[in-house]
Amino acid sequence: MCSRYSRVIAIFLALLVANSFAAKSASGKVRSRIGEVTIQKEGKGDWKDLNVGNKVNQSDLIRTLLESQAIIALPDGSNFSIEENSLVSMTEVMTDDGKNYITAEIKSGKIKFDVQKQNGGSHFKFKTGTATAAIRGTYGLTGLSERQTPIAALIFGKMDMFMGTQAVSIHENQAIVTHRDKLVVIDLSAGADADFLDKIDSLAGDSTITEEELLKKAGELDKLRTEALKKLKDGVRCEFEALPDTIRENSVKIQGQCTQGIKVGIGGEMQNSDEGSVTFTPEWSPKQQGPKKFTVTCQVGKTSFDCGNLATYYVSSAPRDSVAGHEPLTLITSSPLTVSDPSATIIEGRFDPSDPNATLTVTHDGKVSDNLLLRNPDGHLRYNLSIKDSWKNWNSELVEVEYNSEKYGTEKATLKLAIKKNSKTINTISPTIGITRTDSLKCFIKLNIKDTEGDQVILTPYVDGVKGIDQIYGNSGEYTLKTTKGIHNYNFTAEDLAGNTSKVSKTLGCFPKTNATLDVEGPKKIRLRVPRPPQNHTNRFYQMIRFKVNGLPENNPQFIKRIVISQSGEKDDVLTETDFHGTAFDRQVGIIRGKTTEIKIKVFLKSGETLNATKIYEVR
Repeated sequence: MCSRYSRVIAIFLALLVANSFAAKSASGKVRSRIGEVTIQKEGKGDWKDLNVGNKVNQSDLIRTLLESQAIIALPDGSNFSIEENSLVSMTEVMTDDGKNYITAEIKSGKIKFDVQKQNGGSHFKFKTGTATAAIRGTYGLTGLSERQTPIAALIFGKMDMFMGTQAVSIHENQAIVTHRDKLVVIDLSAGADADFLDKIDSLAGDSTITEEELLKKAGELDKLRTEALKKLKDGVRCEFEALPDTIRENSVKIQGQCTQGIKVGIGGEMQNSDEGSVTFTPEWSPKQQGPKKFTVTCQVGKTSFDCGNLATYYVSSAPRDSVAGHEPLTLITSSPLTVSDPSATIIEGRFDPSDPNATLTVTHDGKVSDNLLLRNPDGHLRYNLSIKDSWKNWNSELVEVEYNSEKYGTEKATLKLAIKKNSKTINTISPTIGITRTDSLKCFIKLNIKDTEGDQVILTPYVDGVKGIDQIYGNSGEYTLKTTKGIHNYNFTAEDLAGNTSKVSKTLGCFPKTNATLDVEGPKKIRLRVPRPPQNHTNRFYQMIRFKVNGLPENNPQFIKRIVISQSGEKDDVLTETDFHGTAFDRQVGIIRGKTTEIKIKVFLKSGETLNATKIYEVR
């Protein structure tokens, strides 16, 4: 028999558990659905259609068929997209005081995810039966390959994957495949989409190759894909309106203009840019305050790639708390602050929030933020600093935080930035290279390099396919390079710190002064005695004249522009470049009996020089 005391304790614990569960339970919401998507509530009973606006709760099972997709929005603004032919169980969907606890088990197929930065203590996990992927504020995809082995790829952020006793970590532009029951990390030049990840995984399925051979083959595939991506990206433009520093509504309208005919996506939701404009309205729970960032994806055919990033900071209209005593402005973030992600650089500090009329601002590159007091009512400053070359603020390496209060005066703090200009997500603009002038006599070419303000460019020349010496330039401008004697094919590649490249090609000639000479074989004047011709025959007969151009660089006839052989009363004999097979020439000239014939030879060089010679025939 239970005592009264035991019954009271049992009732108390039951209430405690019930209240705790009620406080932590949460749900996702279907933002988009394509094709045939069904749900089995709590993993039991009949399969029912899953429609836009439906809630997805803990223990629900979601199934997509061929060419189907469901995008689930989570309370903090994170999204994940259950791709076609997938079966996913939501094993955990919980929140507690700003912390999120999300776990999804991928039984088959793949999930794309766009996860907001998680507060300390939160976790966001995907399980695939044999492996678990832990996400830390990131954008990418994970799931099971056609071989039913774990795979993953990241465009931004970090991920840890565990399989048995194995543990690997990846960051942006890396992928994980399974080879011979081992998790293998693949370095990529750009984040992989599902189609490309499948191609890498098909290589990993070959158990006859070594890991080194797998990495080499994956690198070759990646190189081909990088070249194809470069061509695609050159033909795609997406410009979005900047988001406010701070927003007070739990949704934001994102508008942009993109190249017509492509697909554009945010948070897994894809739209056709048929008329050039796109609009997205992501939303989240009113309780989920903090930084919100949005990655824009462009898709051409089956190939998708990152084509922009946006960020803002959400603060609800909750009242400020008053704080006893005065706490001076202090920055918690260490200086210098490394900046490697355009939308994930957080400045943290402490200040006194007790004065409702005070202002707190952050200034970077001359731009002053909104008053951040409302955003940070607890006196803990958290400010998302967005830096990118296309926003023209990546050359400013100092941030100033200023607190102004009639009660406490003005307080300032500064923070230095270490901006990683080799980051592909910060350094996105390719250098532009063009030819502005060439000179074949002075032997130079002028190249104009643009769009490199604050960047560093390596200029690599190739002459007839042979690589020359790299030249390093610090800013946009016009640069002069020497050309090589003769006619050659030139290719110039400009590459910035992040590996963005552009190229220009041209066939050029270099023909400096040569001091060449024109030498005619034999004496300058020749006297000939020839018998008279038979009756009714002409007095003309022919002689072979031989001459040579000496002193040309490497005896190269490309330096000769044209040759003119002339004599009085006769049509000039003109030789052009197609007649040049060397620097020695044999030509027949007509001579008249009983006359003195003067043969003039003129050689015009591409250097501007003219060589002259004369041969005289006196016939008796």
